[in-house]
Amino acid sequence: MSGPARPLAIENVTVIPLDTDRRLEAHTVVVRGDRIAWLGPAKDARVSEGAVRIDGRGKYVIPGLADMHAHPSTEDHLLLYLANGITTVRNMKGAPRHIAWRDGIARGEMLGPSLHTAGPITDGDPTMRVGAVSVSTEAEADRAVSAAARAGYEAIKVYDHLAPQGYQAIVRAATAYGLPVAFQVGLDAALAARQRSIEHLYGYVEAMQPPGSALREHRVDPASARALIAESAVRTADRSRTRELVDATRAAGTWNCPTLIIRRRHLQTLEELTARPENRYEPPMHVEGWRQFKLTYPYGTSLKGEELAIFQQIVGGLHASGAGLLAGTDASVHFIFHGSSLHEELEEFVAAGLTPYQALVVASRNAAEFLGELDESGTVAAGKRADLLVLSADPTERITNTRAIDGVMSGGRWLARSDLDALLERVATNARALPQWLSGPPSWATEAPPEFAARYELDFGGTPVGAEEVRVERRDDGGRRIRTRAHLATFAGQGWGVWEAGTHHSEFEADAYGCAQTARYESQTADGNSRGLLTREDNAVSVERDEPPIGPSREWHEVGSRDVLLGRAYVGIYLQLADRARDLRVGEATAVELLGPGSPPDGQIFTTTFTLERLADEGGERVYRFDARRRNASYSGRLTCDPIGRLREIAFAGRNMQVSNAAAALSSRDAPAVRIRRVSETAAPRPDIAPASAPAAASVVGSRQGRGRI
Repeated sequence: MSGPARPLAIENVTVIPLDTDRRLEAHTVVVRGDRIAWLGPAKDARVSEGAVRIDGRGKYVIPGLADMHAHPSTEDHLLLYLANGITTVRNMKGAPRHIAWRDGIARGEMLGPSLHTAGPITDGDPTMRVGAVSVSTEAEADRAVSAAARAGYEAIKVYDHLAPQGYQAIVRAATAYGLPVAFQVGLDAALAARQRSIEHLYGYVEAMQPPGSALREHRVDPASARALIAESAVRTADRSRTRELVDATRAAGTWNCPTLIIRRRHLQTLEELTARPENRYEPPMHVEGWRQFKLTYPYGTSLKGEELAIFQQIVGGLHASGAGLLAGTDASVHFIFHGSSLHEELEEFVAAGLTPYQALVVASRNAAEFLGELDESGTVAAGKRADLLVLSADPTERITNTRAIDGVMSGGRWLARSDLDALLERVATNARALPQWLSGPPSWATEAPPEFAARYELDFGGTPVGAEEVRVERRDDGGRRIRTRAHLATFAGQGWGVWEAGTHHSEFEADAYGCAQTARYESQTADGNSRGLLTREDNAVSVERDEPPIGPSREWHEVGSRDVLLGRAYVGIYLQLADRARDLRVGEATAVELLGPGSPPDGQIFTTTFTLERLADEGGERVYRFDARRRNASYSGRLTCDPIGRLREIAFAGRNMQVSNAAAALSSRDAPAVRIRRVSETAAPRPDIAPASAPAAASVVGSRQGRGRI
């Protein structure tokens, strides 16, 4: 994929180079390799014999577009960008896959837009987003930023649960390692730090609040701040401060990526969104996630129109003041489709007062300038990278004409309309394909009969998303070994997230009293292979792990109790949680701690505290509610066990509890997003409860405590 073997000429075309507001009619663009070799009047063109010749009469050439705030998670998402004329993407939540894609595209080994990627989200304690890097201290900030720099990420994305001291520590570390910072923690702090870019404009509405207000002075928690912005702050915003704020932004040299399309989506009904033809390019699991987001959005939406109007006013002000503007979408959030949604974002810029030409500059030349690549891309000129969009209608006349795509050139590779249609059909076919979860026998299939073995299947909104098999064996010393294997597209074990499928193996060892001794885990995903070993040594746990792209490492964690579980919270851990809760009476609760990594690509070793409460039995089955708290995840759900206490089903609530501070009100309309059901089992006669001489068990909130055995 290193580009066409022959030169290529787009002849007799109107070129809109976007260097200035001009049109070059009846011109020819000659491309050799990945570069524009010549640009000039068609009558002066010298096209070599054997070159690919494209008739450009009645057509228009502009630079390829850039989506500067996106979240591609599959290779098919990259193809959707190209099919929509987007030749540059800035990924804003990095994982190892993005580094591999970026480098593979740059080497010509895979097809996709030029990719730039920030690192993982960096947030406070607790984080808002599941799997984010949690930072509170100077040492944690240095560790997070240095890891991102070593991995090859290009920026640090901070999030709004960061405390001021954590944010400042990250800014200092990022400066030391030469990485820009994106997003924001309060507008004043971001501008004072001369932060490279601000995303989504939230801080401007906060800064427009009356002097002394809790929102303006950041005296409310981030979840409450988002609720206030959605439900009242747009009404109390002092719009006369727009000029003052945008001038301060320009003076700081800080860019903004407004993502106006987010507000537009809130104004559209679920019926409108589910009827969109772009849904065919996303797996049903993704679409169901968007549907549930719309159904369970925790904030009011009645003021979203006013919110959009304020944001458009801010965008108009930023443009008029000369402050840097970028076009981004936040795909794939809430029916914001990869590729096509950028064309809608450009329409929002025009609604904010920009001309179509100015909106095109934001989505091309501005992006190149921001990335430090204006000598390489962003305009149509000889010597620049051949990232081009050929349209059958003039986009400077109507911005909607950016959708009239006749062909795309990415790094010198030409994709005609027929090629783009074939890419789209391939993506749609892949989206409809359903993997075979866990085909073939597990490695333990020929071993001695287990004490307990079962298959659990996962579904999300009725769509199968994975399966996990577990086997429990008695060891010669009276302890237990639990082995699992899983093939999952998503998992709610430490907060569910949508990634493409991976395979996961775990092995847990416990002594005769049920105390964890070791835990092994290994995963194979699009981010590479990760593995780890946790070993208890008295009151400490040794952790040896190998996580892409950082590599091998070793660390030690102090633990206060022998009852701490070890490993990653997949079904094998929930079996042990059900075992710990077996002797609870209705209304009693117990707390259990788990030390281990999150779901890939989150390899951070944190403690998760599970609080389990016995509810009234249902249909003869035992039911427990659980809440889980971890520095970078917060979630809840229900465990259902059969009459002898073995795990039958896990139901996870569909929303990270940190998103909303109204979890109780939300729970009444937030149906479980992921269910994990036992569909088959093999069990030997269950042994007696653990010996009375066992070490101290998990703490129990109530009148009694005890321990069961799997």
